[in-house]
Amino acid sequence: DYYASRGLGDVYKRQIIQRGVSISGSLRYPAAISLPIPFTQPGFVITTAFDSALGSANDCPAFAATAIGLTGFYLMSSRASDGNGAGANWIAIGK
Repeated sequence: DYYASRGLGDVYKRQIIQRGVSISGSLRYPAAISLPIPFTQPGFVITTAFDSALGSANDCPAFAATAIGLTGFYLMSSRASDGNGAGANWIAIGK
């Protein structure tokens, strides 16, 4: 495969890749999200995307994510602090 041919196969095969859909906290009030599988090393990365591309969506918020140790992360959207978070698809990659 691509990575093995470049001598990177072992590095990428040891990665843990997790995904999910969660409701974020609103601006200044992040929600704590637990990972299905705890990572074994710090430095994992999280990427997020809004969960609705429908024409009826009222907005398209941005997201911020920060690790909580090895077992989870804080997830916050750019929606105002009125108690309504946004649905987010997320992927977390690490070791």
